[in-house]
Amino acid sequence: PDNLTYEKASLACCGLGPSFGAMEAMQTSAFDVVLIAGLGPAGLGAVVNAFFRGARVIAMEILPWRVDRARKMGVEHILDPFDSDVVNNIKELTGGKGVDCAIDCTDMPDAQRICIDSLRRKGKMSFVGEAAGDLTINGSQDMIRKGISLIGAWHYNLNLYPQLIQVAMRSPLIELLISHELPMSQINEAFELSASPEHAKIILNPWT
Repeated sequence: PDNLTYEKASLACCGLGPSFGAMEAMQTSAFDVVLIAGLGPAGLGAVVNAFFRGARVIAMEILPWRVDRARKMGVEHILDPFDSDVVNNIKELTGGKGVDCAIDCTDMPDAQRICIDSLRRKGKMSFVGEAAGDLTINGSQDMIRKGISLIGAWHYNLNLYPQLIQVAMRSPLIELLISHELPMSQINEAFELSASPEHAKIILNPWT
């Protein structure tokens, strides 16, 4: 659309795209509590998508910059994934039931396990982060008796593009998803920023 800036349009890739596809697959709505594991750029994008759908958000993160950015977006409950009581704490926040949906934006099998353990019966979890290790699934306890759904999400179907663009255009949180805008001449500085934990989406402007 003519009234959409290039900076916001660029978020249709890995800023908003992975979690948008995940939440579409999980049919996340305003009736749901969503657990977001990891508040890097993809996780912060998941916060934007979840709030746009009207869902309640619980998150897991330990890095102060990311916690602060998510709080500015409106996330009230941000838990430490290394706390041994984290699953119980999540369930306490949901009246003992567990979350309706969980989305993993980390590269940590332990975080994925917490997501599974925090789901309510018949809850849904989507994998967005590329985990380096192996996750153990218990076919009986996890899948049969609890009846959960585990979903892999590689961005989104292009038929959903018009809806995704509406998020980029209308969400009041979009500005907070972009933490840095740099000219192409500063690409080295952009890569240095991306190697640190203190950034959301970094935008390179190829025309400057």
